[in-house]
Amino acid sequence: MDFKGETLKHVSRQILIKSILESNWEEASTIVYNDEMYSQIRDEHGNLPIHLAVKLGCSARLLQLLLTAYPDSVRMKDVDGNLPFHLAVSHHRGRIWINMTELAMMLHQAYPRAAMLPDGEGNLPIHIAIRSKAPDDLMKFLIQVAPDSLKVPDSRGNLALHVAIQFEGSYLTIFSIMQAYDVALRTPNGAGSYPLHKVAYFNSSFDIFELILNAYPAAASIKAKNGNLPM
Repeated sequence: MDFKGETLKHVSRQILIKSILESNWEEASTIVYNDEMYSQIRDEHGNLPIHLAVKLGCSARLLQLLLTAYPDSVRMKDVDGNLPFHLAVSHHRGRIWINMTELAMMLHQAYPRAAMLPDGEGNLPIHIAIRSKAPDDLMKFLIQVAPDSLKVPDSRGNLALHVAIQFEGSYLTIFSIMQAYDVALRTPNGAGSYPLHKVAYFNSSFDIFELILNAYPAAASIKAKNGNLPM
C-alpha cells in the first residue's frame, strides 16, 4: 500500500475542515465555491463542515455556500445529535455572539422545522439559547419563530420561563417569554416549583422578583413539592 499517497489523499480531502478549524472563512469559502464536494466530507469524528463552521461562528457567506452546495446538510445531526440550528443558538468556547442571530435566521429559513426539534439531550433550541445566555435579539427571534416552544419542557421538566430564571436571563428575555406565554407563570416544573419558587431559590434580582410576583401574586402562597413557600 502506498501510505504516503493515502496520507496525501486524506489531507487533500480535509482541506475544507482544516480551513474551518482555523476560522479562515475566506479560504473555506473559496474551497466550497470551487468544489462543492468538500461540503459533504466529514471530519474524523463524523461531523460535517456545516456543523463545525456554525459552531465556530463562520461568516454568512460561507454558511450560504455550504447550504447551496449541500442543502440536505441543514437536516443532518452531528455526532452529539445536534442540527446546525442547535449549534447556531448555543455558545461554544472561543466563539462570540457577533453574527449568530444572522446565522440562525439563515438556517431557520433553510429548515424552519428545526426550531421545534430537540437536540441529542432532549432540549429545544429555545432552551439551549437560554442556557447559553444568548443575546436579546436572538432570543426575540426564537420566540417569534417558535412560540410553541415556550410550552414544551426541557429534558429536566422546565419550561423556558423556568430556565430563563435559573440561568439569569435578561429582564427583556424573561418579560418577552411571559408576554408570549403567560401560562408559564402558573405552571410548575417537573419538581413542582413555579417560576416564583425559582426566583427565590436562585436569588434573582429584585427587578425579576417584582416582575414575576406582580404577574402572578397567587404563587406567593403556593407550596412546592418539598413544602416550601417561595417567600
